[in-house]
Amino acid sequence: MKNRNFLLTAFLAVPFFLTSDNVIETDDDSVSSESEEVVAEQTVAESSDSDASLSIFESESSVEEVVVTGSRIKRSTFDSIAPLQIITGDVSREVGLIDPADILQDSTMATGQQIDQTFQGFVLDNGPGASTLSLRGLGSGRTLLLMNGRRIGPAGVEGAPSSPDLNLLPGSLIERYDVLLDGASSVYGSDAVGGVTNVILRSDFDGFEAELYTKDSYHQPGLGDDMTFNMTYGYNSDRWFVGMGYEKSVNPEVKLRDRPWTADCEVDYEITEDGEIRTINQEVVVDYGFLPMDCKFTGYGGQVVTPGLRGGGFGPLYLTYKDGYDLGGFPNWMIEEIGGVYPDFIGDGQPDSNFAEINTNGKDNFSSLSSELDTQAFMAFGEYNFEGEGNHTFFFEANYGQRETYSISGVASVSPYVPANHPSNICNPDSENYIDCWAAIEALHLDPAYQAQYNAVDAFGNTVGYDSSNRGFFNGYLLGPDSVWFDPTQALTIGDAYGLYIGEGIGYVPTAHNYYCGLPGFIAYTDFAFGEYFLDDYSHTGSVYGYPIGSMGYGDDCYPKTVGERTDSVPLKPYIGILGDRTEVVTDVEQVRLVLGMKGDLTIDGYEDWSYEVSAYRTESSGVSSRAGLRTDKLSLALGWDPSAPVPANNGDIFDYALSAPCAVDEIADSSAVESDVMDGCVPFDIFSPTLYQGIIGDFGTQAERDYLIDQSVFTTDIDQTVLSGYLTGTIGEVQGGTVGAVIGAEMRQDEIVSIPDTIRDSGLFYNFAPNGGAFGTQNINEGFAEIAIPLLAGLKYAQELNIEASLRYTDIETENNYTGAKQNSNGSTHSIKIGYRPINDLLIRATKGTSYRAPNLREVALRNESGFTSALDPCKVPSAYIGAGGYDPSLEEREEIVLDNCRAAGVDPTSLGYDAEAGTVNTSTSVEVVTGGQTNLEAEESTSTTFGLVYDIPNGHTIGASWYDIVVENAIIEPSAAYIIYDCYYENPGYTSQFCGNVVRADTGLIDYVSGGFANRDRETARGIDLNYRATTSFEFRDRLYNAGMDITANKMIERTLTSTNSVGEIDTEHYEGEPGYPEWTAFVRNYISYGDWNATWQISFKSRVDQDPEALDEWGSAVGEDDLTATPVENLDGSLTYPKIYADTCYGPDYGDSLCRDVGFIKSQIIHNLSLYYRADTYTVGFGVRNVFDKAPPRVDGTEIQSYSNVPIGYGYSIFGREYFLNISKQF
Repeated sequence: MKNRNFLLTAFLAVPFFLTSDNVIETDDDSVSSESEEVVAEQTVAESSDSDASLSIFESESSVEEVVVTGSRIKRSTFDSIAPLQIITGDVSREVGLIDPADILQDSTMATGQQIDQTFQGFVLDNGPGASTLSLRGLGSGRTLLLMNGRRIGPAGVEGAPSSPDLNLLPGSLIERYDVLLDGASSVYGSDAVGGVTNVILRSDFDGFEAELYTKDSYHQPGLGDDMTFNMTYGYNSDRWFVGMGYEKSVNPEVKLRDRPWTADCEVDYEITEDGEIRTINQEVVVDYGFLPMDCKFTGYGGQVVTPGLRGGGFGPLYLTYKDGYDLGGFPNWMIEEIGGVYPDFIGDGQPDSNFAEINTNGKDNFSSLSSELDTQAFMAFGEYNFEGEGNHTFFFEANYGQRETYSISGVASVSPYVPANHPSNICNPDSENYIDCWAAIEALHLDPAYQAQYNAVDAFGNTVGYDSSNRGFFNGYLLGPDSVWFDPTQALTIGDAYGLYIGEGIGYVPTAHNYYCGLPGFIAYTDFAFGEYFLDDYSHTGSVYGYPIGSMGYGDDCYPKTVGERTDSVPLKPYIGILGDRTEVVTDVEQVRLVLGMKGDLTIDGYEDWSYEVSAYRTESSGVSSRAGLRTDKLSLALGWDPSAPVPANNGDIFDYALSAPCAVDEIADSSAVESDVMDGCVPFDIFSPTLYQGIIGDFGTQAERDYLIDQSVFTTDIDQTVLSGYLTGTIGEVQGGTVGAVIGAEMRQDEIVSIPDTIRDSGLFYNFAPNGGAFGTQNINEGFAEIAIPLLAGLKYAQELNIEASLRYTDIETENNYTGAKQNSNGSTHSIKIGYRPINDLLIRATKGTSYRAPNLREVALRNESGFTSALDPCKVPSAYIGAGGYDPSLEEREEIVLDNCRAAGVDPTSLGYDAEAGTVNTSTSVEVVTGGQTNLEAEESTSTTFGLVYDIPNGHTIGASWYDIVVENAIIEPSAAYIIYDCYYENPGYTSQFCGNVVRADTGLIDYVSGGFANRDRETARGIDLNYRATTSFEFRDRLYNAGMDITANKMIERTLTSTNSVGEIDTEHYEGEPGYPEWTAFVRNYISYGDWNATWQISFKSRVDQDPEALDEWGSAVGEDDLTATPVENLDGSLTYPKIYADTCYGPDYGDSLCRDVGFIKSQIIHNLSLYYRADTYTVGFGVRNVFDKAPPRVDGTEIQSYSNVPIGYGYSIFGREYFLNISKQF
């Protein structure tokens, strides 16, 4: 029989070992078939079975009376009606995991995006360097974290951290993690919506013990990449005991270049209709005439744009610094582009420049893939039992945790406008490096070779000389393939001239030195005197491309009559990166926790088996973050802009605030609005120093510039939590099934946060950084609770057990924003009922139903009001593309009717808003002020959790368990972005009925004045699925030796993960996330082990199924040439033909050129990872060795524009991204 059990176990394990790369998957459009792997890993020695014991070999009789996570009622076994998973420290070590964040975030219960050490450069709720846990994908704010049954306080830095930081837990000193997969607010209080994780620290110390755990990467040289060391000591006497432990963990930074799959660059990761993966960018071939590019183009670096020095009829000049280059009239500067043409002065048939030289992508592999993380922790605990009756015992716990992190995230671009009069402006005649820019551009326009390039037709039928950034369109008007330089002697009618612009392309009179600016709708067509000038009678007093005419050197004729006569300067706009600017952040977070309490036995009115426990504990967290960065106010003054201006130096409106020279302190309009250190010691900034253009990251030309412009910012955050708790527990009677147990208790808690930024962060003085005002608030919680456990039946036929448990809690919460004095009050009750039924001893059927409660936390109430600017489109402004010769042209309108109706309901005219017919200008700005902060009008979230499951103990060592769960959160608190608020108001809900319409505040002009952000109650969230468990154990003899073997399988099947919103007229919209990134349909972990004596070998497998983007978010099939979007509204040309908008992709040419159509990959392939270990456990020492990711399986790849990733590797979704790693674990008892 034993051998048959072993064979059954082996047979069940075979599929998990053999499913390597032989499963066919096809995407939703049946266009791809990829080789996939299928099945599973588990760090969890889980236990949703009827005997949820710590060891699968442990008998019920060996377990003393304990309190099980999910109830305060003591019982004699680990039986739990509620679904409970147990992750042990020993089993985690067997698969190479010791860090709490890795263990918990890799479990099947953790779905959604998990915040870990790969998140660099993001604004996170808990600040940089934090790791948090989200059960069921409901968010870390709805996941309650306990330590030894008591709440762990929030920790972090910046803003208003509201969740515990997993990095502060002493990983190697943890005995196990009890994960309660049920809403448990009625037992543990607010926040236990998605579930509860109870961290149980080790308490089995007796004498001195030391342990070392180290991990090394296959891809990095050296030993001990990650290293954790701990020491413990315990002493027991007759009446007291004490234990303590210390842990030190060192985890060096992993850079992008340290792994082969992130070392090179991000690519255009696309798929063809035939299922072929493409990564080579062909769009640069079509649009620019370059050779195909290996790397996706993600941003500029080391480039100068000349918005006031326009060429080729339109479009600015783009220059790249190249020492010694002397072609094209700009010494040491190579012309990247002018008028849509990428010049070939060398004459080799290829443009002299290419995007690869200025592309930031691939040159930032020094960035952190995972931040440096160093932690240390100390724990101590003890008890003293007083003499006499009552078993009165004093107890204490003390915990200290600290983590320090360092990370660097890519390149922070700097792109301010440089005034025309700046002494280092290369077009300024007073500059030491003066270039006669006007003469150079005139010579270029008169160059027959350049004109030939402009008029050339490429292999795709496109005339080279057009605004390629719009891919064949210029401000919405099609530029046909017949764009030419027109003959000034040709007799043209008004219609011909208009057709020349929108049909045949812009014209140019090379001998007259005329330049065109503006749109046809801005031109008075009453008198076309084509002779010396193009549009000679045209007068322009507005702006061109958002740049004011006066500051760009335009005159009444748009440009002066003879360019060659100009010697004045024009503003320029560099795009540079500066070493040490805003990308490096260091954090230091500490948390101290002290618990003091008494417990003992009581006799109450004849009931002699009651006991009590009272405790007081306090947690204090302190965090500091620091980073260096470029001060935007100092930058303005050093360039010659007024630092008191309401806009930064990269905003087009800055031209109204020019000074006569850099550092002209006396000319500052409002010196009281400027920090004193801006005016003291100002140093003019030579932004054209060659040192700034040596690659994508340069450096200042002088130390004085660095000392003045780069500043250090420090942000401090203190969070305190004080809890007073007490309860009584005992029996209140007998029923047929046994003794009825009960608990009654109360708890008071106070949370305080003081998160204080320095002036730099508070005022948003770093370049392109929004203000962060921190938080200042207090929350007081008073709760009363009760539990009862009734064993109704026991020992009867078809009723071996029937147990009922019920709990009730009342909560009253007051939260105060100490900045404003405003208060948020909420109260409510939660309850739950649990039923466990055993018709036979081997079968447990269980069901639970309960409510949970989450009051608005301090982040949502006490976050300081702050304002900043972001990019968001006002859908009511008339787009410039809809302006024709006579103004707004309704035939060009493509906005949906719902948008137009909602705009009118908001009191603005969507056919004229932002269009000044007299001045001939269109407001194209997308900059919107956003005001955010805590809200004191929020309602508490309420949720209902339902579970139903069964556990069947099959004779001879097999157990099968299944648990269905359904969690529904009402009044979900969300933090919508400005773009989300605008979209929901104008695009989603007809009749101007969105609750967010009031958040869009318009000025008297009708334009958006600001958007009120912050937090709001809005939606319903649902998480529904099935947890599956299988366990098999057996023993067998081989060559007279006894072996034990077993298998544990834990899996999760996600059925539903939705977000449902209802507008004010009752219309319901539901977004489905199941099967999308972060929410795989299947996750599974398999642990197979075999042991002989003191030896134990483990083979573990993890599996995540394929996930796909929402079908509505998938790109349409396109090509680099552009495919007609026949579902869109076409534009009718003058000749009656129709022009459809194009659908573009980057890596294919389309069927017209003998190629396929393609689009961005919108899925993540499934992943299987294998882990292997061998442990020897003697009486006083343990030695273990193993390999994670045995086959060095590369992570799945995605397209970064569709799924959050680094170099096409998805982050935060639980995929193995570090490759093969070796680990060694040694412990010794003394």
